[in-house]
Amino acid sequence: MIISTVFFPFPAVGSVRVTSWARALPDLGYRPVVVCRDYGHRASRETLAKRIHPDVEVHAFTQQGEIVQAEDRTAGPLSSTRRGCIDLLASSSVLGWMVPDPQVLFWKKVLPRIEVIAEQVRPAAVITSSPMHSVHVVGKTLKRRFALPWAADFRDPYTLDHRFRPRCLGRSALTLHRRFERSIYNEADQVWHAIPLHARWASRQFPRARGKIRVLTHPVPQLPEPNEARGPVAKKSLTVSVVGSISPEIALLLAQAITKLNAIEVTEKFVLRLVGRMPENTATLREVFGEAVKVVGPLVHELAKREISSADILVNVLSPERQANIGVSSKLYEYAATSSPILTINPTRPDRWLLRRLKGVECIDHPDVSAVASCLRGLARTSDDLRSARESFRENFSWNAHLNTVTHSLKDLTEVRHTSDG
Repeated sequence: MIISTVFFPFPAVGSVRVTSWARALPDLGYRPVVVCRDYGHRASRETLAKRIHPDVEVHAFTQQGEIVQAEDRTAGPLSSTRRGCIDLLASSSVLGWMVPDPQVLFWKKVLPRIEVIAEQVRPAAVITSSPMHSVHVVGKTLKRRFALPWAADFRDPYTLDHRFRPRCLGRSALTLHRRFERSIYNEADQVWHAIPLHARWASRQFPRARGKIRVLTHPVPQLPEPNEARGPVAKKSLTVSVVGSISPEIALLLAQAITKLNAIEVTEKFVLRLVGRMPENTATLREVFGEAVKVVGPLVHELAKREISSADILVNVLSPERQANIGVSSKLYEYAATSSPILTINPTRPDRWLLRRLKGVECIDHPDVSAVASCLRGLARTSDDLRSARESFRENFSWNAHLNTVTHSLKDLTEVRHTSDG
């Protein structure tokens, strides 16, 4: 049983990890039963069988605590007004007292129905994947009631990361959050970490749990070949692509750097492609910079991977606020799987750790137009065969290597159940 806030076909990076597991587990002898929240993105049983696996069973709960009907449906994006209200609430001091986060109210509401599902299914093990970290309340409860082996998966840290720590007056509840975090390491049979730095921190913070800790980094996905992604039309310019979210300020800075480069370069022109959520100044970018900036907008993951493969230079961008996080940009795994140079702006510490041995990579903190233009110009002239140079990276972080770790972890986890039954 996999408990996650989001699952396929929710169009966000948070659903990729658990969806990939559900797709692979049947071939390992498991039947995945997924419990998630419903945000309006739904898949029929036929679509699940075709896109994931016929053996996957999904229970998606609405905010009211009801399981939605299996149908193909796509929800619209949150409005900027509603998103602003959510951000405001999330940063309020009142919600800092809700341990571990406000979604705990939802999970406690649907917990009785999840217990009924667990009693009917009798799973061999439970995996809870966060954020949001309140999903681990479900894992704790199912382990206590049914004596189920439980693995708590952290895609992002908890109290180590300021995004999930209480703010303002709610900071006085930090002790409660740390107590809940400690209880996960005490009660879970395994604790999985997508970020190696988080795993190392946890080993020192919770020494008694060291034997439970596993590192399951994000795997490198299978990308289309560059020629296949670009198509038969010959390229007449160098594409500088940002695949993911970007702030209006950084989007403007990149556009200005591209304009500066095009004023210098004679033999080749640069084009900036923005793929993902459109920045708020999109209209201004198009009006001021014309053909030098292409705002593609959001794409499904398969098409986004084509954009990554066909780019001449890839740019990963974080705001100074996100740079302070102890997270890793999962997009960098996809970037590093290509033969394209990479520019990363305001990388986190785990980002630097991930890229430290790769060739054709430049990192900039607190950039200006001249610095970005200089880096892009240097990366465009990179002559190394980056594809062969990154071969070891792709092997170390391949899907097969990731799945091998999952397989061994699940084997150890399910043996906990057999031992307790015996």
